Amino acid sequence: MTDARYHCPRTGRPLVRGGDAFETQDGTMSYPVTRGIPDFRLTPPPDPADEQEIQQMVELAERDGWRSAVGQIRPEMLGYVDDATRAMFLDLVPLTKDMRALEIGCGLGQILVALAPRVRELHAVELSPGQAQFAAERCRQEGFDNVHVAAGGDDLLLPFADQTFDAVVMNHVFEWIRIADDVNANLAAQRLVLAEIRRVLAPGGVLYISTKNRYGLRLLLGGRDENVRDIRFGSALPRRVANQLAAGKPGILGLLHSYPTFERLLREAGFETLGSYWGAPDGRYPQRYVATDPAAIRAARKSRGFKQGPTRSTRLIMPFVPARLVKYVTPGLTFVARSTAKASAQPIAAE
Repeated sequence: MTDARYHCPRTGRPLVRGGDAFETQDGTMSYPVTRGIPDFRLTPPPDPADEQEIQQMVELAERDGWRSAVGQIRPEMLGYVDDATRAMFLDLVPLTKDMRALEIGCGLGQILVALAPRVRELHAVELSPGQAQFAAERCRQEGFDNVHVAAGGDDLLLPFADQTFDAVVMNHVFEWIRIADDVNANLAAQRLVLAEIRRVLAPGGVLYISTKNRYGLRLLLGGRDENVRDIRFGSALPRRVANQLAAGKPGILGLLHSYPTFERLLREAGFETLGSYWGAPDGRYPQRYVATDPAAIRAARKSRGFKQGPTRSTRLIMPFVPARLVKYVTPGLTFVARSTAKASAQPIAAE
């Protein structure tokens, strides 16, 4: 029978569940289902050794519980995936219990378990089949039966029909977006993902998206950039210089943008900004979110114990940055936006 949850990401046709696979009705496309997780990938996972370790963690999660499994296989990650404060950004998103929502890049489910009780139905797409299986198992163990997880996204196409969702969440994934087998994240791939998000959002649907800031104060002060193979200043350097310095070092090159460019990319893709925020002291481990308008920043600065940066040097300097300029040097860029009637006809050029 046809499964209304999924459509073929390549043809757009509804899929039929047949045994251990989802198929188009004419049989031309077929996607396997493993441990209940449909896999829409066309290419194998990029790191087989990593995927094998995650599969071991899935098996342990089924036997011993998800938290024990992470502690046994990747204990250094337990705090990261079990820190509820990392999902506090959901308070910024106008969610209601009758919504259908999608998370892109759900990892090990750390945001899913906070998002699930806020909506009627929750879907997720994760590049790693193992992580998708783990996230689904974690949600099952925590009692959320409204969550549906799929593996996919290597070609950046989403396995859903047009206008399926009321809300989409993408938390610190955008900077790494690339087509399968590409070494570097690139602007064309990022634009494609934004177009896909807009396609699956209902008119007026809401997007929460966060990424790192190309000109974050830490990088401007010479901090190492994990998006540019840990070189100092990293993304804040001219792109050609950064790429030359990173050449020969292992790892994937991410792609960060400035505040104005990121906002224009959203507008170009057909989104209207509802609000932008400063995740302080750092967007990955926020203690609070502050709207980036000057009045909100001045008020936050008067709050006792408000930390204005993730490092000692940024905490010393950020208080002297004029409130109207803070949004340009925050560690991350956080936007809540709404799908508009149409996308811009003329794409802008990134810096």
